[in-house]
Amino acid sequence: MKILEKSSIWDLHIHTNNCPKGTSEFTTKYKDNTEGFIDEFIKIIDLKEYELLTMISFTDHNQISIDVYKEFWSRHHSVKLLPGVEIDVKISDSSNIKHLIAYFDVTENEFDNFAIKLNKMLAPSRDGKTMDINKLLEKLIELKCDFLISPHAFKQEKRGIDYEWTDEESAKLGKQKFSDQFFCFWEASGYTQIAKAVDFLKEYDKNEMSIVSFSDSKSFDDIKKYLNNPPQYFHSLPNYRGLCLVGTEKTRIRQHPDIFDRSNNSNLIGKICFDGKEILLSKQLNAIIGGRGSGKSLLLDSIANKLGEKLKNSKRKAFVENFDIELYDYNNNVISNIEIEYYDQAYVSNIFTEENFSGKLKEKFSDAFSQIEDIKSEIIQAEIQQKYNSYDDNDTFTEEKFNLEAIDEDFRILTDDKLDISIFKKDGHSIPKTKDAVDYEKALKDIDKNFTNLLPKQINEKEIFKRLKQIFQIAVLKESHDYNIKLIKEKKAINKFIENFIEQKTSMDKSAEKKEEIKDKLTKKINQYARGYIERNKIVNKYFYLSKDFKKTYRRYYSVDGLKKNAFTFSKELDIQTPFEYMSKIFEQYFDKTKLKRIKIENNLPEIMKKYITNPDEILKEKADLLKLNEDLNKLALTPTLRNTIYYLDENNKLQDIENLSPGYQSNILMEYIVHKETTVPLLIDQPEDNVDNQTIYKELTLWFKKLKLKRQVIVVSHDANIVINADSENIIIANQKAEKEFNYNWGAMEYDNIIVNSATILDGGKKAVERRLFKYETGTEKND
Repeated sequence: MKILEKSSIWDLHIHTNNCPKGTSEFTTKYKDNTEGFIDEFIKIIDLKEYELLTMISFTDHNQISIDVYKEFWSRHHSVKLLPGVEIDVKISDSSNIKHLIAYFDVTENEFDNFAIKLNKMLAPSRDGKTMDINKLLEKLIELKCDFLISPHAFKQEKRGIDYEWTDEESAKLGKQKFSDQFFCFWEASGYTQIAKAVDFLKEYDKNEMSIVSFSDSKSFDDIKKYLNNPPQYFHSLPNYRGLCLVGTEKTRIRQHPDIFDRSNNSNLIGKICFDGKEILLSKQLNAIIGGRGSGKSLLLDSIANKLGEKLKNSKRKAFVENFDIELYDYNNNVISNIEIEYYDQAYVSNIFTEENFSGKLKEKFSDAFSQIEDIKSEIIQAEIQQKYNSYDDNDTFTEEKFNLEAIDEDFRILTDDKLDISIFKKDGHSIPKTKDAVDYEKALKDIDKNFTNLLPKQINEKEIFKRLKQIFQIAVLKESHDYNIKLIKEKKAINKFIENFIEQKTSMDKSAEKKEEIKDKLTKKINQYARGYIERNKIVNKYFYLSKDFKKTYRRYYSVDGLKKNAFTFSKELDIQTPFEYMSKIFEQYFDKTKLKRIKIENNLPEIMKKYITNPDEILKEKADLLKLNEDLNKLALTPTLRNTIYYLDENNKLQDIENLSPGYQSNILMEYIVHKETTVPLLIDQPEDNVDNQTIYKELTLWFKKLKLKRQVIVVSHDANIVINADSENIIIANQKAEKEFNYNWGAMEYDNIIVNSATILDGGKKAVERRLFKYETGTEKND
């Protein structure tokens, strides 16, 4: 077995028929009958209901019962037998005797010599001369064999480790004294004592140690009782190194044998055949490691490519497709297509480049964005246009200017050359006006001169006064315009007006022709300046009214949890071009920048509005059509911009647009999302540690991957020991390039063969990580260097 498919049962505290202190069924019924003892023992563990048992240890008092070990090994049973012994020890000269369990890394070939030495060392203990703890440790180290020690605690009354730790201070000191030397699970007797032990450790050391219970069996009924209802299951290969890893990672001790639903077997990758070589995968954390050019990313990309994921470029895709790959699920069926999530080495930079950021977000996080209803921009635009058109029925738009103060303070509705028919000047003389026609210029001057006298003295606020006067001017102009048009249409008035003009400026023989010509020009001139002014003013008014309470952004969103509740908000957003942004764009198309003296329209829109209302001809481009300009403004074709974004709830509980954050912060946030996402879809990710820059978050990678692997299959390429070793990978795949386009992959659980030792030489921080996980409990002999 190279990797673990599911958790199993261990019983590492079984007494035998040769136990020196025994007065049990084993020692009375099977004394001097080791063969019979092993026969009965194997008969029990071979029962179908005990198939999860994978490792045992015969732990007699103060001796290894060599004959029992050799008899069991002679049966070549699938259950592994780990050498162990229960040792009497004193913590101090005055203390009661304590019991410790020691386990040893000894092969069958080394066993005889080692056991003889150990039994000789423990002979005084068998004779009642108990060693103190320091002496025992020295003697064990002298054996030059890696060992682990587990306190047989919380079950022996005065012999229990916790008996003399009667106050908080002594308890803390005692715990600190032994935590460096003892194996970090402590043995208790059954569920009740486990609960007591857990409470004890929580109180004094924040639950840093694991608590287990073995059978401590002295009869076959004890063994059956334990196997029928084991207090825990062990998620590790059944060997000495697997025991080391269980002791340093409490998540390897579980309440249930398998945390994965077997009904999901067809959606997980169970086996890879890469160029004819077989690689098995764990349902949990599979770490691919190797040096530069070793083929670690090649394997990940090959899996992704086989499952239809897009690789970063065509050159990479072509290289990957040089290698044959076949995938099988956990039912050993060929995988044609399963859903996965794939993040290549450059996944952060690929997403957060400026080009099509919104589209890339939607593609990469399609499952979250698919939860959000689309925003119909065409419906919103139609509603805006309808509202704009509705203002045509409101007379106020031809009488007053909303928000007039937005236009330049020096704004004047009409100036000298607006409506005074100066285009008809000839020889420096003006055409005489009929006494009945309204003189626009004079009317405006009279209003300027006398308007103050028309208002109550109480109205003295400058802005109110100014606005009232402007409204009055517009009203007078409109009425004057209507009156003059009416006057023109009266034949007598028109004839008299034209005759006076012809009498002074034109010969009598052309008078009839000139009458019609002047009539047309005069009518056109009045329409151009009066009606044109009113129409343009109306358009500007409508823009002002539409801009009031204009809703620029429409949002629909979906929130998911991260480290905080609702840490991520996925948002579909529609930004509508504002009316004044659209007006600026249209003005850019129609107005001559040179005539505007190259002022920027968008920065000087009030001034440009004034020119548009009063003197558009002065700034129009050479072939621009004023009527077409008005038509385009009335179309109000506001540009919609659809975007997708992610907001993150920061440490101050403020939502931050992820696009505006630093690259390192973006990476951390995405990693947090990937880890906390509620899905069982397999995750393929290449070197996530390269995309994390915050040291605090970086340290959390270990915890994040521990959580991640409990709910989904993970295949990660990494060179960092925090992920591979400290996150407790169930399977490590070591990549190596043998020759050009020839790659080899050695794989297995950390505790298999020399996987963990070889990993230490490859990974960043690997040696220290392995020391923390493994060598802390070993002697440092040559075989482990």
